[in-house]
Amino acid sequence: MTMMSLRKTCAKLRVERIVRRTVLACALLLATLVPSFAQSLSVPTIIGDKMVLQRNATARFWGYSNPRAQVVVNPSWGEKVEVVADEFGQWLAEVPTGKAAEKQKVTISSDGEELSFSDIMIGEVWVCSGQSNMKFTVEKTIDVVKALKKPNPKVRLFHTGHISSRVEMDDIYGASWTTSAAANLAGFSAVGYVFGDELQKELDVPIGLINASYGGTSIESWMPEEEIVNNQMFLAGLNESLVKNAKKWKGKDRYFAAAQYNANIHPIVNSTIAGVIWYQGCHNVSTTVKHYDKLLTRFVESWRAKFRNPEMPVYVVQIAPHTYDGNSGALLREKQAKVAAEMEHVEIIATIDQNERTGDIHPRNKQVVGERLAAAALGEHYGVKIDFRSPSFKAMTSENGRLRIQFNDAEKGLMCKDDKVKGFQVSDSKGRFRLAEAKIEGSELVVWSERVESPVNVRYCFDEYEGNLYCANGLPVLPFRTDFDNGRVSARAFYDTLSEMTVTVKYDGCVRLDFSGSEIHLWQNNEIVARNPMKELQGWEFLQPSMLESGQFAPKLTMTPSEDGYVYVLARNVFPLLDRGWEVMSCTDMPLVDLSKKNRSRGRVFLCRYPAKKGKSITIPSNDDINCVQPIAKEIIYKK
Repeated sequence: MTMMSLRKTCAKLRVERIVRRTVLACALLLATLVPSFAQSLSVPTIIGDKMVLQRNATARFWGYSNPRAQVVVNPSWGEKVEVVADEFGQWLAEVPTGKAAEKQKVTISSDGEELSFSDIMIGEVWVCSGQSNMKFTVEKTIDVVKALKKPNPKVRLFHTGHISSRVEMDDIYGASWTTSAAANLAGFSAVGYVFGDELQKELDVPIGLINASYGGTSIESWMPEEEIVNNQMFLAGLNESLVKNAKKWKGKDRYFAAAQYNANIHPIVNSTIAGVIWYQGCHNVSTTVKHYDKLLTRFVESWRAKFRNPEMPVYVVQIAPHTYDGNSGALLREKQAKVAAEMEHVEIIATIDQNERTGDIHPRNKQVVGERLAAAALGEHYGVKIDFRSPSFKAMTSENGRLRIQFNDAEKGLMCKDDKVKGFQVSDSKGRFRLAEAKIEGSELVVWSERVESPVNVRYCFDEYEGNLYCANGLPVLPFRTDFDNGRVSARAFYDTLSEMTVTVKYDGCVRLDFSGSEIHLWQNNEIVARNPMKELQGWEFLQPSMLESGQFAPKLTMTPSEDGYVYVLARNVFPLLDRGWEVMSCTDMPLVDLSKKNRSRGRVFLCRYPAKKGKSITIPSNDDINCVQPIAKEIIYKK
């Protein structure tokens, strides 16, 4: 798709919207001329039984009636409000709400028709939005699922559903407010529910949660269309993404500009809300990471404008470590934190420590993420005296071949939950990074490496490493780098000195090969070769298991090192290893060529390690995927 064709598509969508509105306007005009075309009194689905309205604010009620008809909104908690519909039958009434309350009612009447809504609560209303990690449901978690046994009755739910649209919609059809009973809560956002539950318990007021989330979506799809088509940078970025993924995304509305905004947000922008919690970014790692900070800034500004709340709080969840290629994931986290640091009433929520299993893009533990979001809202928006900001990099000084790091929001000191701090790297003046040691000294950190005599820059988890450094209140230190003027941002993500030892391997049916040249045949059961394999492994040997029948389990494999150090394997599926204590050192997205089909693709290969003692055998987990695990070492003694 060229830039010109993308512009034509956007123009076509605007024309479709104009036509749609024109047809509606004509129908409503006829209603004013022909009595038989009278329009019934109606409101959108966001207004209904069991709804929650924002306290101490002006709640908006809106909908359609007969053109020029008087509409009366009569709430049980205050005085009635009268408005007159316009020539198209549209009306909007602003009703003061006052303090928190339960079991309220409201009636809306016009031209002899009446709508009545009951079991209304007045409290705090928040929108929970983003992609799959916000969508991740309560029933799929390993921690929040316990809430199904005793849901909080003062938390109400509104779920927009799994919807997209290329034109702005006026309503979310089929949706409705519900209680948090287990049947309703099971399929609701886990992060969103924990956030609401925590707020309710602390504030002691009803909470209304609007879940508008959709997996695999870009931030562009959640922004109003004009924000994209009127910005050359955003339009070019979207065009690049569409071209890159044209085959995969063909016919899928959710990938187009404003597709989620049109369906999920535009129908509710008249609602009065307290704020937004936002968990999104994974999709943009591979598309428009280079200007995600600008996109996120305009996202916040545009939603504030649409909801008519210029200081509306927006709390952003940083994407968790995954297996993103190179430093792309780290760059997006950096941009998320940058926006939070620069914008008022925007906070960043760290998840650098929240992976249940290394590399899982959908961690099943959501309790802590929801709690951290709630702490941010309580501290930043509601004024509760609570620690809610993660420590962030403040300054660095050099002293005697070591680097001393100071942090913001670490006044109570730092702590490590393991034997030693992990995830740090330092570089010399030529930008060569090595894994580093770190020592906590109160609220500061001293970092060094025996392999870097005069360190210049430091990085913490600026890759896909999981952090274990916290402030004393238990909030994780945000990932950072001091070489922020480094446009290339390249650094070996996890590599340190590899244990160059001899390893004895016992296994039935293997071929011994080595990493040499620019092309290797990694898997015997297909004709796929990998181009440009990991440079660090050049000259190393690896064992390739013999072909197995589909579904057949490989025999168990043991590795016995000749000295203390680490043993290594290459894996395509790392979870069986991670479940047994193995650690991912690096992930390489290598070009693959299928010689039989003469096509190209990319394949993700993990280098994993396990601490080993001289002469003590390590058993590799067996699995039924011949492509998964291959032992590697500087020298392999192969015994059948």
